Order: sequence, then C-alpha cells, then structure tokens
Amino acid sequence: MAILDKQDEDDDFHGHDESLRHEIDSVSQVIYRTMRDITFVMIFLNGGDDEIDVGLMGIPLGRYDSKNNRVIWTFNRSCLSMHHDHSEVAKKLTYTQLFCYCDIKLLTSSQFLGLLHQQAASIVARNPCMLDINPTILVDCCLYELFLHYDFHTASKFDWVSHDSNYWTCDAIIQGDRARDICNAFYREINWKCDASLLEDVLTECMKQLECPFLVIKDDDIYEEGPYRWISVTWRNTELLGMQTIPAMTKSFFLAFERSDHPQTLPNGFFEHSSKLGVLVLCWCAFSFASPSFLKCPRLRFLGLDHCTDKKTIGDNHTEWLCLYSLWVLDLQYTNWNEILSEEKMDLMTNVKELNIEGVMGWQYIAHLQCRLLNLQRLRIIKPTCQWETSQDVDNSFTDKASMDAIRGCAWQWREEASRRDREGRVGRSGVGRRSPPRPL
Repeated sequence: MAILDKQDEDDDFHGHDESLRHEIDSVSQVIYRTMRDITFVMIFLNGGDDEIDVGLMGIPLGRYDSKNNRVIWTFNRSCLSMHHDHSEVAKKLTYTQLFCYCDIKLLTSSQFLGLLHQQAASIVARNPCMLDINPTILVDCCLYELFLHYDFHTASKFDWVSHDSNYWTCDAIIQGDRARDICNAFYREINWKCDASLLEDVLTECMKQLECPFLVIKDDDIYEEGPYRWISVTWRNTELLGMQTIPAMTKSFFLAFERSDHPQTLPNGFFEHSSKLGVLVLCWCAFSFASPSFLKCPRLRFLGLDHCTDKKTIGDNHTEWLCLYSLWVLDLQYTNWNEILSEEKMDLMTNVKELNIEGVMGWQYIAHLQCRLLNLQRLRIIKPTCQWETSQDVDNSFTDKASMDAIRGCAWQWREEASRRDREGRVGRSGVGRRSPPRPL
C-alpha cells in the first residue's frame, strides 16, 4: 500500500489522469509469480464496454497466458442495456476469443421478467441497505422506467423519466421510513439504455401476458379493459376509443394529447373510480381549473401538468379538494393555474415535499410560502414569465422549512449577481444589492 500511495502522489504531482496511470511493475510481478503455475478461470465484472488487458497487471491471461487460462467478463455493468447492434462493443475486442450476447427479442415475456429478477437480486446483494428488500420491488422499478421510456416521454417532449424516484414512492412501489434512501440507491443502479424500436418489440410482447402490470396506448390502439396498475396514453384524437374511466386498480396514469393551441378536454367522469391513483401526469389537456375532475382522488401524491389550460364551465362544483391533502409532489409546466398556488390551497397541501414550477408566474408565489408547506424539501422555479420584483423580501419564507435541502431557480442567481455588482459600486441605492444572498438551506 505504501508503494501504491507513493505512486498516486507522484501521478497527482505530475497531473496524470487516473485513466493514464500505469500498473506498479513490482506488484504485477508478484501477482504473476503467484499465479503462473496454476490453472484458473477468472470472472471479471467490467463496468464499461472497453476490453482490459489484465495481463498487464500480472495475471497470466491474454498475451501472457501460458496455461490456457480463461476469463469470463461482462460489459456495461453500470447500466441495463437493450440494443440491436452489438458490433460497437465487439470491434473493440482484441484478446476476447468468443463474444456472446442475448437476442432479447427471442425471449418470452416470462424469460424477460426472469432476467429482471436475476438483475434485481444482484443489485440487492451488492447494496447493504437493501438486504431486507424484496427483489420484486426492484423489478417493478425497472419495469416502471421502461414503461415511461416506451412512448410517453417522447410524445410529451418532457423528461418525466427524471421523476422516477418520486413515482416509485408516490405509486407506493417503495414504502416505509427508508423509502427515500432506498429510492436513491435504486436510482443509481437502474439506468436503462435502449434502442426505441427494440424496446417497443419487447414491451409489446410483454403486454400480451396477463402478468404484465402496465398498458401503453397510442393512436390506432384499441383499449381493452384490464387490471392495469400503470397506464400511458398518447393520443391525437379526442375520443379515447372506449376508455370512459380510468380502471379502479390503476395507480399511475399518464396522458398526452396532441400539441395544440386548443388542448382537448378530459372526458366527464374520467376519474370517477380512481380511488387508488397515486401518480397523475397530464399534457396538453383542458379541464376546469375551478373544479378539476381529479380533485376527489384521495391518494393522489404526484400531480404533473404540462401545457394544460382552463376549460371554464357553467356551474362549477366547488367541492372539497381531497387530492391536495395527500399530495407530495406538484409539478407545473407552462400551466397558468394560479388557484392551486393560492394561500387557501397551499393551506391544504400539508404533505407537499417538492414543488416545481416552469414557464409560468413563479416567484410571485414565494410570499405565500411563509408558515405553509412546512414539509417542503425541494423548490425549483425556472423560466418565469414575470420579472422578479426586486423590492420583495422572501428570506423569511423559508425560515420555517426545517426539511428544505434544495432551492433551484434563476432569481437566486440574479440576486447573487446584484450583490456582487453592488459591492463593486455599480448598483446604486436599490437596496437589494446591499444584502448578501440567501444562505443555502
């Protein structure tokens, strides 16, 4: 270890990148002398897709192999991949004698799920915090991300997949006091890289099986009722071809209509049986902002709205907003719904942990936060449509947020810049620049 430490210091001093560092010759010689007279098989979990000549480390394989030893290794352990073309990996190989890969299209649905169970078991095994976790939970997390990759995030043009860890908890796939830590660990492990056409073939086959938990509906698809836990709909037509209501078993529902200056209206009674709905994302939809049809969903934890508009109706029914009591995440993208961020509605959102606002009035709502949303952990406001009022003091809006760990948005950057310019004597007497920017919470 002393030799290794000294070599690391020398490399650091000379500015050598870690990838350029050479093996310690003396250590390699000891390894070679130890292993040269034995026959062995080496199993190597390679995290990348580049071949490594382990012979340079003193292991008698590759060009140093004198006893016909063998190495079995895997590629891309850092992500779950699904690709048509494996030639990009194969053409990099020099010492590999046989390159094997699985044609995933030839697998049945049960075989594909079996592979996911094996992958889940290995992820759980190498993460001590997960040893008491049922691998089936991780399989559901993998399928959920594939389900979103399949079509919805492409049709909506927004990266809803980045909310995966929120979906897993809001859908109740992951529950309990350790849910956040488990989600963070899973999120590092589950990283799909897929060819779109291959993914469509695999998931289309998967949806034919009764045990498949999700349904993806696109134009020209015929809706068939079933006990689906997750449903994604991307549609250009106003008629949902037989889908009058969301199935009672559904916990996550994603709907994206075609982009239009006049978004299509949600059917009446669409959420009538959605007592278990935990995740709801609507894109380019119209509904009554005064009395949305999903306000009676008692378990709604994630509400995402993208380019939705108010469909004013006569005689709106102002019933109790049950969905706000259970809400954990509110994500508004280019949806001017002022009422939901009013003081009255914020008083109902006692469990909200994350608030994301993009492309609408944003910073004007900050003053409403004082003594409200006490469990708020993350706040993100970007691309606001209204200019920041420099006279507005918002520091006290966050002093009561004991759980706050992240604030992101352009206004803080503006104030930091104003403070710097004021110190340099270029701001004048506005009063804003003379104050230091808010401390990180």
